[in-house]
Amino acid sequence: FTQSGSEFYGEFTAQSIRDLTPTASATTAVTANGAIAPTASIVTINTTGGAKAYTLANGAEGKRLFINMITDGGDGVVTVANLQGGTTLTFGDVNDFIELLFAVGKWNIIVNSGVVVA
Repeated sequence: FTQSGSEFYGEFTAQSIRDLTPTASATTAVTANGAIAPTASIVTINTTGGAKAYTLANGAEGKRLFINMITDGGDGVVTVANLQGGTTLTFGDVNDFIELLFAVGKWNIIVNSGVVVA
């Protein structure tokens, strides 16, 4: 297949689809207060020891980001720069997750399961 910008053309095979799928090595684990890298693809939140506060800066146009809470020791609150429809994402339970797309200068929610947007 060929790529033009963010679009792919041609016949897809099982291997070509695997090549486009992020692997476990692309996962970024976040265990302390601080910034979530807008360049990450998959982020896991671990709040062992109590609630945590995070920030997420603007991403590159077309960037997708998946965030998942894997350990619940308290809420994980992400303050997001330019979030469509809010300013914070609160992860309260294990397996709360969200997928974001940075487009038109904002983080847009693609999928949300259990995350409180405020």
